[in-house]
Amino acid sequence: MSDEKSDPRQMNEDQADPAKPGTSTPDADPAALAAGIRRALDDEALSFRISAMARSEAAGYTWESRAKRIREVLDRLPGQQRPKDA
Repeated sequence: MSDEKSDPRQMNEDQADPAKPGTSTPDADPAALAAGIRRALDDEALSFRISAMARSEAAGYTWESRAKRIREVLDRLPGQQRPKDA
């Protein structure tokens, strides 16, 4: 990213999270959010990348994975003795 202060409503690849193929916008900035939505609607390749990432991430949200995470948290609570198969 350059040292110049950029217009927060203008997004570019430098401002996007490199771990995610979407775009980021400043918090509580409706104009920036609208610009991001317009960009996704206008840029078919970006739209496909965002869609693919969302589908991939959503696949990990299962009842089994959620139950496992809850169990991990409960197992860390002091004084909690539960059978491992419960």
